[in-house]
Amino acid sequence: MLKIKLLVSLSLLIFSSVAISDDSNPFLHESEFPKGYFLMPESLPHFMGVYREGGKEKIKASKEQATLIQERGKKILQFVPSTAIKIKKLETEIVNDAVFKGKTFSDLADKVAQVAALRQEMTKIQINAITFLKTTLTPEQFDIMIKLAEKHEHDAHDAHDAHD
Repeated sequence: MLKIKLLVSLSLLIFSSVAISDDSNPFLHESEFPKGYFLMPESLPHFMGVYREGGKEKIKASKEQATLIQERGKKILQFVPSTAIKIKKLETEIVNDAVFKGKTFSDLADKVAQVAALRQEMTKIQINAITFLKTTLTPEQFDIMIKLAEKHEHDAHDAHDAHD
């Protein structure tokens, strides 16, 4: 379990540093990586993140539940950060093409459609993860996850507001 937590932390750190170090888009303001690259980053809860960040202990997941959730989490981590990097790259290209090269929406429609499709795919994975947790956990455990997600999002907004 410790190896997985270390792998997850290391993966997120690497992907975050990639995101932070890219300054080719002068209009890109702080965005949580990879969370900010979902279709609805501010309104749909990130339950798998909440689970990883202490939710497992608070809901008292059984060994079987923990194994199932861990396996699902690995699959998600294989897709989400790399897809967020693709989105960021496409968005940067769109911004640079529109602002600095004068390209029109018609010129950029294919890239815009690619961004939309990637964000939709990430959101599909996010919704499927919520559904997976709802069917894997007991109703009581899932209710705790809802409360933790609400608190997690509230705390994240407070931290963001304090940073501004």
